[in-house]
Amino acid sequence: MQTTDHLEKRHIVPVEANLNCILCNECIESSHHLLFESRFAHYIRTSRYIWYGDIRVLPSSCIEHFWQHKGSIMGKKSSSIWWTVWASAVWGIWLHRNDQLYNDKPIDSGIVLDTIFPGAWSWCKIFVKDFDASLYAWNINPREWLMQLE
Repeated sequence: MQTTDHLEKRHIVPVEANLNCILCNECIESSHHLLFESRFAHYIRTSRYIWYGDIRVLPSSCIEHFWQHKGSIMGKKSSSIWWTVWASAVWGIWLHRNDQLYNDKPIDSGIVLDTIFPGAWSWCKIFVKDFDASLYAWNINPREWLMQLE
């Protein structure tokens, strides 16, 4: 990922450039910080779990966060769906960061959340065999639908 810490290491950004995270401005932007440690990413992940009707302790480690669901997922199809939703959240944060950086769009968690849910649904339609939830059913009550897959 071309975050500011990587660009600075390659001497691509000017010496006087602000290297802080564009979403929180609290510390140097790295991919790990941007997607897992920042307040913005934490809010997105928390909101996503609320959408599922689930409360969890969220690790800041990418690997731990990704594998957090392994113990709670029984079937292969359900596992694929959870991981697709995880990937769509990471992708949504990255796209929003780039939109803010390159298109001067405002930082808005609502925009990210509005792209994660239909994005995850469309990825599931492509990558998960026999995924037949309607977008309406997916948005209204994803937890109930996910529990039927196990």
